[in-house]
Amino acid sequence: MSLQIIKAKPNPAGKDRIKNFALQTQLAGEWVDIQNNGSSPVDLTNVELYHWAYKLPKNGWEMIMKFTGSLPVGEIMRVHSSGKIPIEQLALIDKQGADYHLFSGSGYVWNNDKEDKPTLWNPKTKEYIDKTSYNAYSPEGKVLQRVNNKLI
Repeated sequence: MSLQIIKAKPNPAGKDRIKNFALQTQLAGEWVDIQNNGSSPVDLTNVELYHWAYKLPKNGWEMIMKFTGSLPVGEIMRVHSSGKIPIEQLALIDKQGADYHLFSGSGYVWNNDKEDKPTLWNPKTKEYIDKTSYNAYSPEGKVLQRVNNKLI
């Protein structure tokens, strides 16, 4: 399969929470980009996005989203951490550079103080489609770019 995680912004600029409440626009500033680098559209049935969660009592893989539909050649879908909001409400850096914007419907997903491993998985074949990682403490507001198998 020709899907690849090409960018991530795991640590949006600004305060994560105000009085224990996270604004949807702040949550949406946390995202990953997935591109179809192949020569034909990709059927997204049986494609799931995961990350490595550090939770008690046991660390492990946590699903972020199951996909449907297809992704045309060369196009990029951005998966935001938040409930769906109008694209116009996104900061410029969070809306530019993607053909499609999807919303995970959850709170913060991507680790800041620990390494994380954005991963595309096919549960039907039990195979990795793509996986990458980034180091702990990524700079606030920085878009990480894929270099080989690492987001830096």
